[in-house]
Amino acid sequence: MDALNDGEPEVRTSAARALGVIGPEAMLAVPALQSRLRDVESQVRVCAAIALGQIGPEARLAVPALETCLEDT
Repeated sequence: MDALNDGEPEVRTSAARALGVIGPEAMLAVPALQSRLRDVESQVRVCAAIALGQIGPEARLAVPALETCLEDT
């Protein structure tokens, strides 16, 4: 999960994608992924949102933050 805080956006993006592939077993990463929903890089935000969806119901605590992302343009 440290990679989600890396200085390089490509590393953060890859970390989010990898956690999404892991799926529900990555539920401990939900808070870290939720924080990436506010990343300065849009690709990181998108990958974090997708990963939360791939984690599934275990990521339900991130729903309010995901709803806020709907306003992101």
